[in-house]
Order: sequence, then structure tokens, then C-alpha cells
Amino acid sequence: MRISHRHRFVFFSSPKTGSESVRALLDPLSDIRDVPFALTRPDFPFYSHIRPIEMRAAFSRFGWKYDDYYRFVFVRNPWLRLVSLYRYLLRSDLPQKPSFADWLKASRPDGTGGGGPDHVRWLKYGTYSLAAFAGDGTGRLLVDDVFRLEDIAELPDRLRVRGIPLPPDAGVPWVNRTREPASLAKYYTPELIRLVGERYAAEIERFRYTYPG
Repeated sequence: MRISHRHRFVFFSSPKTGSESVRALLDPLSDIRDVPFALTRPDFPFYSHIRPIEMRAAFSRFGWKYDDYYRFVFVRNPWLRLVSLYRYLLRSDLPQKPSFADWLKASRPDGTGGGGPDHVRWLKYGTYSLAAFAGDGTGRLLVDDVFRLEDIAELPDRLRVRGIPLPPDAGVPWVNRTREPASLAKYYTPELIRLVGERYAAEIERFRYTYPG
């Protein structure tokens, strides 16, 4: 998450969509940078994966006009995003680490997320659909733009069009990006492929994603 009062933008970090790279790009222009959820306070609620609906409420409390800011978020092929999230879970210190199939079936795209303690927001919100993460609960998104992670190299030019003064040679740095799994067949059965397709049908259709196998 990044906020710039000077340049009137808010970037939202949906888990496992290249957020750290985008934060690094925006750091020189940002006035507010996120903190881990455990370090938030009533006067500073801006944690890494804060959702737009939470941000809008915070802006209202501070007397800032949410709609005056350009707001954007990234989306990613859900079949790849969920595997990336699961692999990150395996590296964490959570006491229970289920199989991919059990974890995926138990998760929900709206509501319970990927499980785990409430303070682990990357896992809690990681399985959310785009509408659940960035929506207002009525079907309306609370952001102006949704970019595909697959098109991240285009971001600096897209932001310059919006009047955000990135240097002409600014590119998106490579930060904490991991290689895609060698074979998704290690994780997905036909049943799980269909499950993801059904759960994330809206964003799959909107952004023309297909199962990359």
C-alpha cells in the first residue's frame, strides 16, 4: 500500500500480485508507506494489504476525500496466484500446513480467505476474489484502475498518463518476485482447475485468463 497526498494516488496491495515491486517504484513519490498489521494504531491504520473499503473508512475519519485520489490495484491469473500464495504459506511459520487440495477446498473467495490468524492479512485476503478484495460489497469496485500483473512493465507509462511524475527512465524493479512453478500439474487436478474457474469466473472473463497448463 502506498499513499501520496502530493500526487493524489493510492496503490492497494492485493497479495501475490507483484505488490513489493510496485511499492518500490512508488516509494519516492509516496507520503504514507504501509506497516505490518500488528503495528497499526487507531491513528495509523495503513497496513500492507489494507482493502479499499477499509481505506475509504480511514480517509473519512481523517477528513480526506477518498474520491479525489486516483486508486489502483493489480490482479493476477488466479490459478497461478493461488499456487504462489500456497507456496508462500509453506515457507511461513504457521503451525498447520495442509495439502494444496485441502487448503484450496477449505478457502473461500469471499469471506474466510485462506485461513490463518487474523493478523496474517496476506493469507487472510490472499484467496479473495477481486470483488471481495477491492469491492464495496454491492458489486462496485472502489478503485479507478485494475492492472494485470502480466502487464506490469506498462505501469510507469500508464501512471504518467494519469499525471504521476515518474522519471522518464523509471521502470518497475524486480523485488521479491519468484519464478512460476515448473508444472501446475503438481498442484491441480481437473476438479481443482474447475473449482478455481468457477470461483473466480468474473475476473477470469474480464481479464481473459485461462488455465496455463
